[in-house]
Amino acid sequence: FITPYAHEATHGTILCLVMLWGVVRLSLSGSRRAAWIVGLACGATWLTKPEIALASTVALGTTGFFLSRHTVARPVLPLVVAGVLAPPAVAWMAFAAATSPGRAVGHVAFPFTAVAAVDPLAQEFYVASMGLDEPWVNVASMVAWTAGTALAVAFPNLSPSRRPAGFQRPWLWSGSLLLRGCRYCSSLASFRS
Repeated sequence: FITPYAHEATHGTILCLVMLWGVVRLSLSGSRRAAWIVGLACGATWLTKPEIALASTVALGTTGFFLSRHTVARPVLPLVVAGVLAPPAVAWMAFAAATSPGRAVGHVAFPFTAVAAVDPLAQEFYVASMGLDEPWVNVASMVAWTAGTALAVAFPNLSPSRRPAGFQRPWLWSGSLLLRGCRYCSSLASFRS
């Protein structure tokens, strides 16, 4: 979510970004500290919103697969797994001390049980915010944003000899691409109303 509607989304997004930063550090250095940061940040997302927790876990699983082939990071991958398990375990212990172990499981798993208890497709807000009201317009918008962002990020990395003539200032050209993409996506949004 670009504009989160709850603190759990804000915190989950920040934790997911911290986890991704840690993955980069882990792939470069293979340090134990980076492994703990990655694991703890991913594990802490499991205490926020389910969609962010699942996204961070899929991201971590995908990068973990590639890092397992990387000799620098391979020895510390068990620390990542321990870090992922630590935040939910600590939360369970804290709730178990205040209530009972059975109720503690319910408290730790609350984000997931709350989502499972509601039919999201019956809520107009959810249908509109997930783009299910007009799926093809939303798919076109996502493709346009993805393509524009990919061009804006990739263009500065092209060597000067491969850039089109007249585009020797790559950041200026990238910025104009991004603005054009924003204008295009906002024009798609006007078709909805």
